[in-house]
Amino acid sequence: MSVKLVQSTGSKLSSTLRMKRQSASGNPPVDEGLLTVQQVAENWQVSQRMIRRMIAEGRLPVVRLGRAVRIRAKKRR
Repeated sequence: MSVKLVQSTGSKLSSTLRMKRQSASGNPPVDEGLLTVQQVAENWQVSQRMIRRMIAEGRLPVVRLGRAVRIRAKKRR
């Protein structure tokens, strides 16, 4: 993925560039639809252990990307 830097007035980066940098850093933005165990735990204000327990019990469906586990941001209908 190539990111084109655009010179703008001031030292602030455009929001698009910030979003691209964030997604390239490994932490997907919430609007992409997949969250990490840590992000869900922080959002729900519970421990990561609780989230992993819910996954193991089958109460929380996940998407597996190799060894990585991701949780969908919105429930599918």
